[in-house]
Amino acid sequence: MNHWILEKKETLVEVIKKINVIFINKTEASLISENSDIDIAAKYLLEYGPDLCIIKDGKIGSYMYTKDEEMFFCPTYNIDRLVDPTGAGDSFAGGFFGYLSNITNPKKEDFQEAMIYGSTIASFTIEGFGIENLLKVEKEKINYRFKKIKSKVNLEQ
Repeated sequence: MNHWILEKKETLVEVIKKINVIFINKTEASLISENSDIDIAAKYLLEYGPDLCIIKDGKIGSYMYTKDEEMFFCPTYNIDRLVDPTGAGDSFAGGFFGYLSNITNPKKEDFQEAMIYGSTIASFTIEGFGIENLLKVEKEKINYRFKKIKSKVNLEQ
């Protein structure tokens, strides 16, 4: 992504103008907006046309910004032992989009719950190498962590 931001920014902006949701990490958002303030970076990205801007911020959590200037923060699940953070962002995205794939016309609350689900899936990824933990995780454990994260956030209905 850094190549596209640094070398092909105009082309990247043209793509951003055509999407509904931009899903990006904090470093990339700061780089493209040329501003390290996450709120300003999100506003910059939303000005190009997406309805939602989701910014992943590693172990801190993730943020969702809307064109209506609303913001939602999703924390991470506190794990006992970090093994390897590689793939956590991809797992977050997989959980997020997997959750949304079952919803025909997602609303703001659905995107919020998708973020919680993505954070839940990422929490299992970082406890092992590669996908080893994801291959053996049980639905019961996923549901438990999902509820724990959800209990820490204020979902607007």
